This record gives sequence, C-alpha cells and structure tokens, in this order.
Amino acid sequence: MKRALLFLLLGAVLCVAMLCAPPALHSPKAFWPIFLGLAPIMFPLAVSLMAIAGVVDWLLADKGWIRIIASSLVAFAVVIVIQYVAGSVAPLIGFAGAIPAAICSWLSAGKGNVQVRKEWF
Repeated sequence: MKRALLFLLLGAVLCVAMLCAPPALHSPKAFWPIFLGLAPIMFPLAVSLMAIAGVVDWLLADKGWIRIIASSLVAFAVVIVIQYVAGSVAPLIGFAGAIPAAICSWLSAGKGNVQVRKEWF
C-alpha cells in the first residue's frame, strides 16, 4: 500500500514538477502558474508512468539497489517511447520520469531493505 501511494501520488507530482522546473529556473515566480496549467494535462500520464515503475519496483522488492536502478531505467525508457510515438524525442525529458521513480523506489524501501557493503565506506 505504501509503495502504491508513493508512486501514484508523490511520483506523479514529482514528474509534473520536474517538467516545470526548467522554465521556473529562469523565473521562480512562474513555477506555480506553469505547474497548475500543466498538471491537468500531464498528471494522468505521470500516474500511468509511475504505475509502471511501481510494478517494476514491486517485482524487484527484495533486490536492494537493483530495483531502484531498474525502476528508474524503466521510467526513463517509457518516457522515451512515449516521445518516439508522439514524434519528437528529447532524451533529457526522460529524467522527468527517472528521477521521481528513483526517489519513490528509495522511499518505499523501508528500514534496512537496501544493503550497503561495509567495505565501500
């Protein structure tokens, strides 16, 4: 339940916010008008994108860091495929799906589910 809420709500909002970020960097006051104008259009697409990334995360729930990488790569690939079908491909927009998927996957891990080798630190 926690994973579904994270991916479908937080992930979708983060996707739309990531799409609004580049114009808002030039004018921070423009973020909310852009976000509120883009949200009704992009939120259903972002929910479906995050649902796919959430299923990948759920299938790899016991794999540690691999599931974080896999869910973000799947989200990136889905965004690129959607762009290819639409007719224009801008690879950097793929990060608008990959970064929220990685954040949601990391947050859904819970305590102690992501193992880090002690010799790395």
